[in-house]
Amino acid sequence: MSDVADQWESACTRALPRLGAYAYALTGSRAAAEELVQAAIVKVLASRLRFPGEAAVESRLTDAVLALHLEGPRGQARWVVPPSAHDDAAQHGQEQPTDPVAIAMAALPPQQRTALAMRYLDGCSASAISQRLHLSEGAAQRCLDDGRARLAALLGADDVGPEPELVEVREARR
Repeated sequence: MSDVADQWESACTRALPRLGAYAYALTGSRAAAEELVQAAIVKVLASRLRFPGEAAVESRLTDAVLALHLEGPRGQARWVVPPSAHDDAAQHGQEQPTDPVAIAMAALPPQQRTALAMRYLDGCSASAISQRLHLSEGAAQRCLDDGRARLAALLGADDVGPEPELVEVREARR
């Protein structure tokens, strides 16, 4: 096997659980998340780009998952049959999620779910979210606030409280 193939196999094996969880947070559906991850892998592989390491492969795959999700049915309609509202995991004999946060995230409207995933999983600012979702900055902040409030209500939290401060983590160079 070539070095590139080894790099891809290792990166995908290591990244698939995280990519699947990220795609699930974006879509709220296991079937849609699996399709999204598969489409992202195909998209990145088809680009024939070379990556300096496994971290770069995983980063590009994560970006592709978000980009494909934001394109929505427009970008995937030719390749993927979108899951219907009745296309649940129960119909396919798969386990239903038991994590209360995953269940609550799946119950959110798609725009709120996407904004929350971008904010808390990607660490994007409201400004960056507004650019990616083609919203005004105020609308993006409102989407985040409404999503947090609805998530708190679904989880039975009494007080949403202030938005937690995000701390930028930088990689130390030696």
